[in-house]
Amino acid sequence: MDKVAFDDLARDVAYGASRRGLLRAGLRTATAALVGALGMLGFDEADASNHTHRRHRHRQRRHAKQDRRKKRRAQRCTAARPITCGSGCCGSFAPNCCDDFTDVSGKSCVSVDQHCCPADLGGGSCRTEATCCPAFKGGPKARCAFPGAHCCPPKSGGSCEDDRDCCPPTTTNDDNGGCCSSGSACCNTDDDCESGSCQFGCCPV
Repeated sequence: MDKVAFDDLARDVAYGASRRGLLRAGLRTATAALVGALGMLGFDEADASNHTHRRHRHRQRRHAKQDRRKKRRAQRCTAARPITCGSGCCGSFAPNCCDDFTDVSGKSCVSVDQHCCPADLGGGSCRTEATCCPAFKGGPKARCAFPGAHCCPPKSGGSCEDDRDCCPPTTTNDDNGGCCSSGSACCNTDDDCESGSCQFGCCPV
């Protein structure tokens, strides 16, 4: 074989071998990259999941700690204010703990000259000499009937003076306050009165 032919043959063999080698090397590189990417993806997902669980546990522990603090504060009454009442403490100047739905804790301290009103009347308190009555229509607390006044039915005026009658729920409004003079009908509009016009929520006598 002459030198030129031998060089051509060697070049062809080397070229073919190098092509095959490059192809195999390229396949190995692509496979390794794919496996690595999948591995990293799995790692990232697992790491993210663990992070979420850790954050959730941390949040639960923080809330539990806050609840314990609130309970300790609520129970940390002193000798000057020894009575636990809702989220606070009552002292000798206001020893009665009453239902109070306008307070965040649902309770409040009231003075010795007052008594608690039942929760079904709206809670709150009245002075010792007064009677607890249902709340004014739509109101949050019980009304008080002092001597010379009487209680009204629920969703009426709460209480009215003895010379005034309680309005029915349908005609109780801010104009009449749930009470009209005895013998005078309560009204929302002129149509509620048999004669005359509705004045301040009451019909003329």
